[in-house]
Amino acid sequence: MALCIDTETTVVDAISASMIDVFSMMVGEEVVATAQHPLASSAFSNATHENALTIVMGFSGDLVGSLCLCLPEKAALRWAELLIEHQSTEIDQVVVDAASELANIIVGGVKRRLSDYQVTMSLPSAIRAGESSLVFASNILPIQVGYRFCNCDLSIVVALVRAPA
Repeated sequence: MALCIDTETTVVDAISASMIDVFSMMVGEEVVATAQHPLASSAFSNATHENALTIVMGFSGDLVGSLCLCLPEKAALRWAELLIEHQSTEIDQVVVDAASELANIIVGGVKRRLSDYQVTMSLPSAIRAGESSLVFASNILPIQVGYRFCNCDLSIVVALVRAPA
């Protein structure tokens, strides 16, 4: 099942606005949306990112499902460097914490922008996998939105449905 077009557009617009605000306010960098497309539940991007980091946050309420922030290693390292001046050549706990905070702030902005829906969000959970490793229930059609900042690619995969009445 997919969200209706109006709800889908509202969710994607909320994500994009939150991304723009967060990157601008937190690190003074512009983030640009590069692509948006629905993903078949078992057929994801062929681009696998070794050492990728994905932060997963659940939604419940009027909309249920998850939002996943997928950061290839380069993007995760760059974010930590820009945010807290932490320099590393690999994803360490500080990078995981910085990426988790990024996801938390983005999803907080999304939640605020979706105030017409009663939603709550879970705490962020980090996994060492890219978007090609994500699989969702067959009743959810996830949407992937790609972004670029500082020559780094990242993506948001949102898999939400309206809660049953």
